[in-house]
Amino acid sequence: MADEPEPTHGANTEGATPAVDIRVTRTGGVAGVRRGWSVESPDPAPWRPLVEACPWDDEPDGALTGVDRFAWRIEVLAPEPPRNAELPERALHGPWRELVERVRDEGAPVRPAPRGASDG
Repeated sequence: MADEPEPTHGANTEGATPAVDIRVTRTGGVAGVRRGWSVESPDPAPWRPLVEACPWDDEPDGALTGVDRFAWRIEVLAPEPPRNAELPERALHGPWRELVERVRDEGAPVRPAPRGASDG
C-alpha cells in the first residue's frame, strides 16, 4: 500500500509473523510531512483490548483533508483480523487516540513510503 510505513522496527529475524503488527501514519500539517510509527510484539494480550475498542466499522466524523490539518492512517496487520482506518485529526479521540499514542510511545518511528509510491 502507498501509505504503509517501511518495516524497519521489530523485524522478526526468525521468520515468524509477529502476534502484533500495528502501523500508524500521519500526513498533512503545514509542510505536509508524512510521519510513521510501527510496533511489533510477540504478545497480543496487552494490545488486543485496545485494538478491539476502536470503532473500525464507523464512518469518521469529518473530511480527511483540510488546510494545515493532519490525517491519520491506522493499520493493524496482527492480531487478526487485519483492519485499517483513515481518520481526520478531529476524529482521533477515545480509543483511536489511545491506540495511536501507544504505538508512538512503544513503537519506533519509520519512514512512510510517499503517497502513490507503490501504486500500479
